[in-house]
Amino acid sequence: MQYFYLSQCKIKQGTSGAVIRPRFRDVDMWIFEEIQDAYNKGLTLGIFKRREVGLTSIGAGCLPFYFIMTNPGCKIGLTSCDNDRVNAMFQDKTATAFDSMSKMFKPKEVRRNQTKTSSFLSIEIPVINEDEEIENRVSTVLCTETTVNPKSLSGNRLKYGFFDEFPLHPKKDLLLGSSDACFMEGDKKTNPWY
Repeated sequence: MQYFYLSQCKIKQGTSGAVIRPRFRDVDMWIFEEIQDAYNKGLTLGIFKRREVGLTSIGAGCLPFYFIMTNPGCKIGLTSCDNDRVNAMFQDKTATAFDSMSKMFKPKEVRRNQTKTSSFLSIEIPVINEDEEIENRVSTVLCTETTVNPKSLSGNRLKYGFFDEFPLHPKKDLLLGSSDACFMEGDKKTNPWY
């Protein structure tokens, strides 16, 4: 995961707004090790950290595309503690990571929409299916407001989820309760992360 972050993703630098390649940092290595460990064990992970660590660049910028590239056809769910942060997260992290991907690696964009309460990006990845034929699978990153309607992610089956600023979410209990089934594949949980 961290190799993907360092080699395939770009992030928007805080104050200057310049799009740069992330550099190796010990704190990122620790974050990715915790994510990988939780993923391998089938656990949900919550990370509490100080401001300006860059967790949103990882959680809403890098990891949606890591999971899409390794699981073509999946859905990703992102949210935050208020509508302004949801919109900023999609624009500054998700869209920046996708738009700055190398042309050799970047999947085809199918559709993108950004409204006041939700945004999404659908991309297409060709895969060789079980019949050894090329099949185009569409993956979607959903970035939605959940403070008014904490059930906005429910009804989707998600491979990965990132709940930014989770401790500040005014309806965190309802969000968790309504989204739990989103991360189930039969009776197995598919590892949300917040």
